[in-house]
Amino acid sequence: MSKNTMKSTLFLGLAVLFCCSAKAAPALSSAQIEAYTSIGRVWGFLKYHHPTVRSGALNWDRTLMKAFEEYEDSPPPLMCQQVISKLLSAAGPVDECDVCFDHLDKEEKGISIVNWQWMKPTPFLTEAHVTSLRRIRDQRAVHDSTQHAYLQQWYTVSRRFVMDSAYEDLSLFTPQQRLLALYHYWNVIVYFFPYRTTANPNWAQVLHDFIPRFWEAKGERAFQYAMWELANQINDGHGGGGSPYLSAHGYGKYWLPFWARLSAERRVFITELRNDSLGQAVGLKVGDEILQVNGRGIRELLAEKGSYKAASNATTKDLYCLWAILQDTLPMATLKLTRGSATFDLVVPRYLAGDLKANRHPKWYWADTMRTVLVARAHNMRSIQDARAFLKKSKRAEAIVIDFRMGSMGDEARYLMIQRMLPKNEPINITAFPLYAIPGNWEKLVTQSVYGRQAKSWRNKPLVLLSGEYNISKDEWAIMCFQTSSQAYTIGRPTGGALSYMAQIQMPGQFNAAFTMGYMAYPDGSPIFGPGVKLDERVEPTAAQLSQGRDPALEHALQYLSSPIEQP
Repeated sequence: MSKNTMKSTLFLGLAVLFCCSAKAAPALSSAQIEAYTSIGRVWGFLKYHHPTVRSGALNWDRTLMKAFEEYEDSPPPLMCQQVISKLLSAAGPVDECDVCFDHLDKEEKGISIVNWQWMKPTPFLTEAHVTSLRRIRDQRAVHDSTQHAYLQQWYTVSRRFVMDSAYEDLSLFTPQQRLLALYHYWNVIVYFFPYRTTANPNWAQVLHDFIPRFWEAKGERAFQYAMWELANQINDGHGGGGSPYLSAHGYGKYWLPFWARLSAERRVFITELRNDSLGQAVGLKVGDEILQVNGRGIRELLAEKGSYKAASNATTKDLYCLWAILQDTLPMATLKLTRGSATFDLVVPRYLAGDLKANRHPKWYWADTMRTVLVARAHNMRSIQDARAFLKKSKRAEAIVIDFRMGSMGDEARYLMIQRMLPKNEPINITAFPLYAIPGNWEKLVTQSVYGRQAKSWRNKPLVLLSGEYNISKDEWAIMCFQTSSQAYTIGRPTGGALSYMAQIQMPGQFNAAFTMGYMAYPDGSPIFGPGVKLDERVEPTAAQLSQGRDPALEHALQYLSSPIEQP
């Protein structure tokens, strides 16, 4: 036997011995769950409210771990009280503020999502603890200049929420370290997600429910999946998360070579071949209904993927779950399809997205034989040259349709089209930015307006906007801009419902989660988060329409344009 073989055999033997001798973390009692819930709340509150802690002067993660090590053998209520006392002692007292936040007029506070009902005496939180916590809460200076060590700059206005170290080796994590990751994510959402109270009003219950799941999530796979499922509890289309591990072992990197949509009956049909030659070579056609993937029904797969896909509304969640079905770690899939009256199985290869060499479509086309209605494919219009050419072509059109359903135009093209097509100083939305010194609060709402210089030729020209569940964030903002035109009429399905800038939460194992951190709504206060952009006409494609390869939204647009009396 060679030396290398002997070393490998010895290493394998030691590994097996370690695995067999390692004790699984015992299940938590209800009292332990309550204790760890209270600790998580207090730890996070101090992290974002106590000036010494949020300045980064302490390694707040290590402070918690040391307290756990010192008191973990105590009965749950006593252990909780001892750990909280240790955290308060480490953070230290706070100074009196000259002008405290609570003394401001309520209208100046803007938006607030804080709820202090948990800050009361319990068997796990003493009266002395509550007094200390309330003092820290109330002594918050309006113009607090303390640096936030845990809120790093990310892009221009966004923030990245970090932990005290990278924590990459998940195999060495103790149950308490896994709870630390849960505390980190959960408290960021508590204090910096403006839609928390509407997107998931039971967020307090999430902490309670996930404590035993993180406690028992031993090993990289279990821990990564626990984080993945946690990140989808916020019901935010910007939300969710991913990691290199999940890319390789979870959702995968291979895609089926087509786009599909769900009908109003939640049946799935191929609506476009991403690459005609690849799709046709294996026998796929637009209008094919997908009944099964690898022997499993569509409804079953949609339900399974739902735990790992965050979305702001049901329509978009279905789409994201469908994408998760089209995507996989395996480069082949067996599909059961229906075409007309025939049902058959088809083995279809999956591809890396970069290898699909997607079809090229014209940037615009005439929708009618009389060449009166010009349709712009927004996602294909990228440059100033594209916008100029379209604007020149549109002068000959009697009506315009801008199809946003596969995405918005590029920044340069959008800026020029807004200038030429839209009126000046029309309000688009109201927005608010977080008050970082006062977590859980956003500044007073301000109005954003579009700064167009509408040409005369556009003032009375009918404009139809097609939107759908693919549209989110910047797409929705672009649609709202064009909705400022008095001639605009919006047709389609609900959009993603997650507008404004994002934030990132760095988690162990290179897991990065995201969420919507800024607040936006329509000028009249109508929400965007959740329902998406306002629709003048909601069009749900039927199974019969999709099986025939029809485009019901465009059909409704042409019907609307043929009835000028009904136009605004």
